[in-house]
Amino acid sequence: MKDPALMNEGARAYADLPGGHSEGYDDTFKQVFRRFYRSIADPQSPAEYPQMSDGLRQMTIMQAELESHRNRCWVEVAEQATPGI
Repeated sequence: MKDPALMNEGARAYADLPGGHSEGYDDTFKQVFRRFYRSIADPQSPAEYPQMSDGLRQMTIMQAELESHRNRCWVEVAEQATPGI
């Protein structure tokens, strides 16, 4: 639990729910969309949200997890070349 009233100003911007509400789920999506819309409004702002390369990396890790499970042994996570991403 967090209480925005007790946070310093820099951290307070990341806490939208009042004190007493659990953190995490609500804030996660709110912050991702906030950053995404900011990048549309200001194309010069940094992309502070997941990119295609992040999704590709997660899928590569998941593929290695499934292969590890099927083979009942550890497998190496393949390095990804991400041209154009």
